Amino acid sequence: MLKHHFPIMASNTNKEMLTNKVVKISTWMNKVDKLASNHSYETTGEFDRDKFVGDAFEHLVEAMITWGRSDKAINCINVEPAEHDAPGVDLIGVGHDTTSVHTIQCKYRSNTMTDLTEGRDHIAMFPSSSLLKYNATYMTIWTTAKDLHRILDEEWEGKVITIGYEKIRNLVDNNVAFWNFYANDLLNRN
Repeated sequence: MLKHHFPIMASNTNKEMLTNKVVKISTWMNKVDKLASNHSYETTGEFDRDKFVGDAFEHLVEAMITWGRSDKAINCINVEPAEHDAPGVDLIGVGHDTTSVHTIQCKYRSNTMTDLTEGRDHIAMFPSSSLLKYNATYMTIWTTAKDLHRILDEEWEGKVITIGYEKIRNLVDNNVAFWNFYANDLLNRN
């Protein structure tokens, strides 16, 4: 079972919309954007578009990692949400060697053609939080953006792996078993 709080916070209407006829990341993103514009967290009265799409994407990433836990490209098992006081770290797990900490930051972007940048996307704290708070060996940014900007990649000396939109598409598009797994968690947790 997944542990992210999104299924508990989202309304049944939101959950049904995010799972009905979704077998591609682009379809899921269109629905998340529409829900964020219209509803947000109906059950709590909270209306924060960025929090809604961010939480929805973190839950989806947790599902992708849990589903693909044996995938060498993902290199993460036992993933769960990070502590709230870990700036820049959204999820934490263990590498396939079962001893190395693997930290994850999730960045939802509606525009799949742009690269993540330090200023616009507030990702500067991720490597330092990963190293100082968790002593992480592996660090990965999952994003619906195209990739990490090359200057940041160079600055971080390639130590942060980015799984961008195209890689996510390759993992989940038309993967009905994955989307059933995701829907089962989303619809059955209250």
